[in-house]
Amino acid sequence: MPTINDLPTELILAIFAFMDPKTMITASSACRQWYKLYSLPEQQYKVTQHRYSVADGPPNDEWPASRRLEALRAHQARWRTLSWAKSHTFNNDTRDQWECFSGVYGRANRFQNCITFNKAPSVIVNSDESMWSINVPIPIRDFCMDSYQDLVVVMNAENQRSRRDVHFLSMKDGKPHPCAKYPMVSEDISSVWPYDSGCMIEIYGEHVIILFRGHIYPTMEARSRTSVLIIWNWITGDKTMHLSSSGGNLIDSFCFLSPGHVLVGRRRLEASTPSAQSSLEVYSFGKGLRHVTMRRFQLPQLSSDIYLTFLELLCQAVPTPNHHAWRPFYTSPSDCICMISAFYSSWDSHRCMNYIVFTSTFLKAFPDEEINSEIIDMGGFRHISTVSWKDWSPQVRVTSWNSERSVFKAVTCGTRIVRRIQAGTVGRYRIQICDFNPYVYSQVKGALDVDKRETEIVTRKKLARFRFDLFRRVDRTESNVKQSEDIATVIYKYIDSVHSPLDPIFMEPIDYGLPYLEVTTVEDFEVRYVMMDFENIYLLSDNGVRVLSF
Repeated sequence: MPTINDLPTELILAIFAFMDPKTMITASSACRQWYKLYSLPEQQYKVTQHRYSVADGPPNDEWPASRRLEALRAHQARWRTLSWAKSHTFNNDTRDQWECFSGVYGRANRFQNCITFNKAPSVIVNSDESMWSINVPIPIRDFCMDSYQDLVVVMNAENQRSRRDVHFLSMKDGKPHPCAKYPMVSEDISSVWPYDSGCMIEIYGEHVIILFRGHIYPTMEARSRTSVLIIWNWITGDKTMHLSSSGGNLIDSFCFLSPGHVLVGRRRLEASTPSAQSSLEVYSFGKGLRHVTMRRFQLPQLSSDIYLTFLELLCQAVPTPNHHAWRPFYTSPSDCICMISAFYSSWDSHRCMNYIVFTSTFLKAFPDEEINSEIIDMGGFRHISTVSWKDWSPQVRVTSWNSERSVFKAVTCGTRIVRRIQAGTVGRYRIQICDFNPYVYSQVKGALDVDKRETEIVTRKKLARFRFDLFRRVDRTESNVKQSEDIATVIYKYIDSVHSPLDPIFMEPIDYGLPYLEVTTVEDFEVRYVMMDFENIYLLSDNGVRVLSF
């Protein structure tokens, strides 16, 4: 929608011509007073939160609005130029099970019933890295964690074939979590066929979601596999959702969209009609097991010789700071990017397409007045609303980034996606941040102008020379941000919205919406996997884990 800034100067002058001097003086006085109030730290902090897609943290007398504003601007300036303030490395065994979430890297030794945690430093609150280990009372099949809630969810490896035990433990000592009414829940998964071959676990607030996957034998068709997805409230122990897949109707992946919504990738092996094709399903489960609502979002129809082989969904849950894990600000839960990677095949080729969209696009399908109108009971889904690809595609960015089937090749956090891209040397990669923040172009416009006149490479030293002029107009960032001569240079590239010709793998056109900014390191790294959270980038290699802290 056009704003007053989009009005031509001639039109504004024409409006002034109809105003008498007294009215203009009154308007001028009102504007000066408004700007004076707008310039107060409290108002500037509120606006800056919105611009950078962050939410305010818990109250703290030592962190007034002025201090939070200064810290937020400095934090975002470091991310804009990939100027990490701290870097440290710790040893790692990639043969262990490992997870990274909410500023902590955890790895589990299944043979010793032990989990080791490495907590990354926080530049914002000036805390150092730390490491500790806990012994758990059970053999570890898989685990997930949330340090902001002192919670580690552990799947027992020694269960009968038809049951799985899930334990809710403290990250501090490995004992049952004091907030969990039932520190252990047991689930009958006899419907998983031919047997449970692995699982995915995620935590978001009070909810834990687990996908139990059925194994596929080399000689068995995928349509014979069944999987089960279950959501618990780990504090009360109540089950809030149960979803099964079978008969060529497979659940490949899932991710949280909010504390009460989950996105499920549903792959249908035999789609007789367009309405029965593979799709994304969004479930609202906040009201309990018998009050789940669902919306289906169709993917673009495929050409006759193309078929979908796998769906992978990525949207990092947002941990909420509290007095135990305090932060002045954190990722806004309402402005997060979701990336759906679809792997397509034909008789002679393979291809990956990524559908990138804000979570709000999915959540808008659940207006408050409709929450109680469509009920899903244990017997099936009664009223299902389907959103066609044509209706939601303008809000999607489609990319054909080369991707392997691993969630650690690219990871989302807030409005950003981090991924590795091949450098000139075998085994070496550059790190690239793709930021979909709608205000990101204005934040680096000066740097992009320099790129056009000189070169795509903008060093930290160059950026410092025009930093004050650039950010004074954008967010009034302090001009004396320290710059290091030896920090790697970065490449900026702004990718605008475009309309593309018909892609041969699809039967309908694709609009490449959602512009974004690429910030790529010129320095390359030895890295197998790359991950990210609000304050850090994690580079995993065979030699250990390097943490870059912003």
